[in-house]
This record gives sequence, structure tokens and C-alpha cells, in this order.
Amino acid sequence: MKNINPETLQKISLIDWISILLKYSKGKIVSREFRLKKRGERIELATRNGNFLPGWQGYIIPKKDPVIHLTRVDGHSVSLDVPLPSPDSSRDTFVTKETPVGKIMVLFTKSLTEF
Repeated sequence: MKNINPETLQKISLIDWISILLKYSKGKIVSREFRLKKRGERIELATRNGNFLPGWQGYIIPKKDPVIHLTRVDGHSVSLDVPLPSPDSSRDTFVTKETPVGKIMVLFTKSLTEF
């Protein structure tokens, strides 16, 4: 994978799965679990079985402080950058962001072993 530095690859390798929850303003909550999978030259969100879903999309932007850029959540277009957790964090990381669609919560669950 070109343009992805070793530090970003280390951060990615420490993520076992990613849970994304969307809480709509009327209280309905939807959620999905993902892992990261290479597709072409990008690393994108895929289901635990490795499938890419049209209604839930995002990919890694490999910059100095890498992020997952979410583009679709539960079929809604969004443009949201969620920072990847630090490799030296000792626990799972939870990030909450407000969007016009609703509140998006992202849980990064750490892998027990690096690959």
C-alpha cells in the first residue's frame, strides 16, 4: 500500500473491529460492526465477513494523524473524520461526533495481538 507510513499501519493493526452507532434525533439507534480491509489502494470499512456495504462507507486517510473518513452512515451521506486511536492507548477508544443526521459514536476495539 503506497503512501501509508509504518506508524499508520501500526495503528491499523491494533484495531480488531470498529463499531459505529448512529443515534437519530428521535431516539432510534442503529449500529454496525466493521473491520478494515484493503480495496485497491485504500483501506476501507468492511463487515466482519469482509463485505463492503453501500450504506456504510469509510476509508483511512493516511496523514500525519490518520483518520477514518466516514462518507455514508446508515445510507446517509456524511463527511466526518474520526481519528484513529493512539498505539500506546491501553484500552478501547470511544469517539462521539454530532452530525446533521444525528449523533455518531465510534468504538475502536483493540486487537489482543498485533499482526
